[in-house]
Amino acid sequence: EKRVDSFAIVNALARRDKKASWVEFEKVRKTGSAMEEVHGTVFWGFKTMLIASVMDKQAAIRSGVKELSYRTYSVLAKNYSILELKDKMSSLKDIYHKGHRGEGALEELLEEFILSN
Repeated sequence: EKRVDSFAIVNALARRDKKASWVEFEKVRKTGSAMEEVHGTVFWGFKTMLIASVMDKQAAIRSGVKELSYRTYSVLAKNYSILELKDKMSSLKDIYHKGHRGEGALEELLEEFILSN
């Protein structure tokens, strides 16, 4: 079974490519991947972009960000303001908790998030 790369969703979201992010999400969904894993990957991507926006390279690396991730996501982070990145992080946190409190299916909440970006 071919494993689908959920980082493709993050990269498409980071480029603000709504169509590509949804297509990649559908590929991941069709494989039956755990939505917690997909959510975690998306959360990680936005967190890394936020860190790359507010920290220099050395500080980010000391905080645990890999150099390649910093280089990649510092460029992509320029597609968002710091406030937008903070808002995305907040939305992703809310989605996770709503999904686990039964206030919606995590899969549907995540898809809504992807389509709203």
